Amino acid sequence: MLAPLAILLALSAADPPLPDRPDRNPQAPSGPGAFPGEAPAAPAESPPPPPRPRRSPGQATLIGAGALGAGGAAWLTEAGYPYLGVEYAQGLSAVDDLGGAASYTWTTSEMTLAADWRRELGATSGSRAGARLSGGLWFDFGDRWVYSGNRTNWGIVAVPGVAWTPEVGPGLLTLAADLALTWAMERGMGVAAAPAANIAYEFPVARDLSLGASAYVAVRWAAGSAQIPGLDNGLSGGITLAVTWRMF
Repeated sequence: MLAPLAILLALSAADPPLPDRPDRNPQAPSGPGAFPGEAPAAPAESPPPPPRPRRSPGQATLIGAGALGAGGAAWLTEAGYPYLGVEYAQGLSAVDDLGGAASYTWTTSEMTLAADWRRELGATSGSRAGARLSGGLWFDFGDRWVYSGNRTNWGIVAVPGVAWTPEVGPGLLTLAADLALTWAMERGMGVAAAPAANIAYEFPVARDLSLGASAYVAVRWAAGSAQIPGLDNGLSGGITLAVTWRMF
């Protein structure tokens, strides 16, 4: 009698059959949801994509202060006395713009081809302040129909400036100051400095399109071959009409 009882006790203490032990059966399912009644684990959610750069809100201006915002882009066209000009700017960040400009002063036949950088220095709910720097090539084609002492020349030009642009009425008013520095290369070389004060007003006429007018007064001092007799050492000024088109 004792022998059969001992055999039964030994069998009950032994491991259960292999199909009931997933850790002993390599074919048995394992992990969450491997057994009936167990819910499978939810798939891990991928992180949301980073937000796309947004352009700064409000009316765009390339005459005044205020960055276009990352991804923003705008064109400016000016025409009047004494020059014609076109400028393109691309927003690099929330505060920086980079672009290029070409202008032609028809009273002296001067042309500039320059790169432009603008930085927004500060902003409130109703105004923006900024700094800017333009630099590139300067050409004087020597036309004398306005200034008889004008002569051909070429060189480089740099124009640092600052601007303050508050919202006034339906548009933007701009007060700006710039200093044009020219280094002429021909006939023994020469230099010129021309500080200028500018006032402008721009107002929207359609979505992303604005019209405006700009007026300035300046004085030019020059030495060496950079001199333009009749223009130097006296006040000069001008007025232009402007169209700004914001592309993005």
